[in-house]
Amino acid sequence: MRAVTRHALTGLLLTAAAVGLATNLTHLHPLVSAEPRGTDVAVAPAPSQQPDPSADRDDRSSRNGARPPAPTASESTPSGPSSRAVEKREKELAKIQDRRQAAAEELLERQIAEQGYDPRTADTPREIGQQIAANKYGWTGAQWRCYDNLIMSESKWDPHATNPTSGAYGIPQALPGHKMASIGTDWRTNPATQIQWGLQYVQQVYGTPCSAWSFKQGHNWY
Repeated sequence: MRAVTRHALTGLLLTAAAVGLATNLTHLHPLVSAEPRGTDVAVAPAPSQQPDPSADRDDRSSRNGARPPAPTASESTPSGPSSRAVEKREKELAKIQDRRQAAAEELLERQIAEQGYDPRTADTPREIGQQIAANKYGWTGAQWRCYDNLIMSESKWDPHATNPTSGAYGIPQALPGHKMASIGTDWRTNPATQIQWGLQYVQQVYGTPCSAWSFKQGHNWY
């Protein structure tokens, strides 16, 4: 009887000890979440890490060998009004250039009519003289050859030729030289001014170059 009682007491003590141990473990280790272990929980990515659908589409396209669509014409072409403004400005500039060209040609034609020669084609005093003689006096052919002989004997078409004895000056050997100022103040250096004076002198005094040349041959002056 004592042995049974002792064993019963011993069992009660062990049971109480086990219950106390379990209680202490419960306080030391709180219950774990009800989510079963090994289950993945979806977490939304941060805003900066949100996937880009277009990038994913481009990536799939590149993997499939396809290229992303090219930009439309409205995205790559300048606006219409700007192009029209540039075209309008170019047309206006072209019209201004045409007017300037026409004015320059008109001025040149007036100069040719007044001076009797075209500076674009007459590069030497002799060429200037030949054009003035033809355009202003109608002296061509034999008359031009007579005038050319006359000037060659006087100055050889040198606008700075000076007679050391008499002081006659320039292409026509005007005496004195300042007589040629009636044509232009640049008579000392401009061959066209000197030639215009010389041709006028021949017409007024001899009538024609051949008459002046004939007189020169007989008197050694004209």
